Amino acid sequence: MKLKLLRFPSSILNLGPLIRMQPANPPPKEIKPVDEIEVFNQVKEVMKLCIDVNDLEITLDHSLYKDFKFDSMDILELEMELEDKFDVTVLDFEGLETVRDVVKHISSVLKDKK
Repeated sequence: MKLKLLRFPSSILNLGPLIRMQPANPPPKEIKPVDEIEVFNQVKEVMKLCIDVNDLEITLDHSLYKDFKFDSMDILELEMELEDKFDVTVLDFEGLETVRDVVKHISSVLKDKK
């Protein structure tokens, strides 16, 4: 039995671009000013993932519970999705009734984060 030597092109063996050094202290994330309109637009995007509605059906004055029929599991899912979206650790939606309440709450959390 004869063994065959396999040859690979040098581009396959060059792993340099695959190995990237990370700085010991990464630069801080750019902090953008808190714009409630932008927060509202992002909240709408997340809500569309959680429930079956379109942009036009979500306004600031809509109630999470009455208009969108959110239950406690829906609120928990919304909280987790918004925490990921806005890169914050703990959002507490207890006592928040409307989309406006959620937007104001997130805006204040983001302002405090600065």
